[in-house]
Amino acid sequence: MKIFIANAALHPCNKGVEGLTKSLAQLIIQYIPKARIVIWHTPLEKMSPRFKYICLVENNIKVIYEYSYIKFLIKIVVYAFLLFFARIYKRLRLFLKDYICKSVHECNTSLLVPLCELLNADLILNVNYGDVFTDYYYGFTRFFTIAAISFLLNLVGKPIVYPPQSLGPFRTLVGRIIAQIILKNKNIKLIMVREAYSKHYLVSLLNGSSKNVIESLDLAFLLESNESLMELKELDFINSIADKTIIGFIIDPYRFIRNDSFRLLALKILLFLAMNKKSENVILLIPHSENPFIAYDGESINKLIEKVFKIHKHDNVIAIKSYPVEALKAIIKRCKLVISFPTHPAIFAISEGVIPIVISYSHKAKGILQFFGLEHLYIGYEPSCLNAEKIYNSVKKLYTQLQDENLAYLLENRLKTCIFKIKKKEKEKWFTICSWLFKLSKTK
Repeated sequence: MKIFIANAALHPCNKGVEGLTKSLAQLIIQYIPKARIVIWHTPLEKMSPRFKYICLVENNIKVIYEYSYIKFLIKIVVYAFLLFFARIYKRLRLFLKDYICKSVHECNTSLLVPLCELLNADLILNVNYGDVFTDYYYGFTRFFTIAAISFLLNLVGKPIVYPPQSLGPFRTLVGRIIAQIILKNKNIKLIMVREAYSKHYLVSLLNGSSKNVIESLDLAFLLESNESLMELKELDFINSIADKTIIGFIIDPYRFIRNDSFRLLALKILLFLAMNKKSENVILLIPHSENPFIAYDGESINKLIEKVFKIHKHDNVIAIKSYPVEALKAIIKRCKLVISFPTHPAIFAISEGVIPIVISYSHKAKGILQFFGLEHLYIGYEPSCLNAEKIYNSVKKLYTQLQDENLAYLLENRLKTCIFKIKKKEKEKWFTICSWLFKLSKTK
């Protein structure tokens, strides 16, 4: 059984996408041991320089990396053109499959590798980077790229499943029409969303049809933490501060660089944390992204922040190196509290029984916190009209409330008692889903 996973990433550019992709691959391998997985990494993010190969094959997982955005778009157009005519002329489809597979066999770095893998796949999983199938937050460039890939996948004619993700909203009529054309395709057998908002919005978008839409937890929640992936020196440091109150702080590097108000807000919150109980608190700056360009590299930004705070005698603000997501989950597990601007670090925190405070512009963060009864720890804002003072006061208020040991104890206990049950329930659900996927791949 061959499964083609599109719009996903195993590389550490974005920790959230890395976490859900790894978890998805692990679940498939666990419940369908003979499955062969192909992951098509699309160039929505710049790649780390160490990923210099085109294809990586390991443990039945093959990863196809795309580097050039322009070449990638040309590929999409050419593939779509060929598949469109192949749907009309069956002989052309057979010829394409034989010719392309022969070419790829002769040269594995061929530009036709992704198309060959698509044609030979039994099942397609479209991850959509977890939350990029929308024109509301990220603009049209990303949306049209994701839409073009999704349209291409529909043309292949194989069963398609959307793993847990956030879909929508769409602010424009064009965006809604494109989404409806793609999502109403008969090849899409199941759409899994990770919060109630996406489910209600999607049902409305599809004119009340909820037949193929189910709600499921974000897969990054199920990924296990692993301290052994950390450097020994940093692990020793984490152990040495075990008697302190460790607070994890995660910025959004994209908005930190682009938006002055956002940057000042993040630094103001960090200064408040650093000055509050200075002898007891240790603030760990945990990177959420890795990028060869310093502008968007979470680790580099955190190191600069650490230097600034050390200059001003705040030695309790420490920047952590960028590790695989399993190691970062292990670091978060050591924290007493996590304050995060991106959503996935909050998911990592909850999965390890740590209380998160989330400052986000997206409905996905609020919806995920609602699932665990933690919606009061969500601080929302509109990117277009950031009220920094209001957000800062909200963070101070929540932080002060969580200093109440009784309240913190109740929240931690509630999390820890429900996490085991939820993980067990989700794994049982995925056993059923994987069994269904296996049967679906056998249908013609």
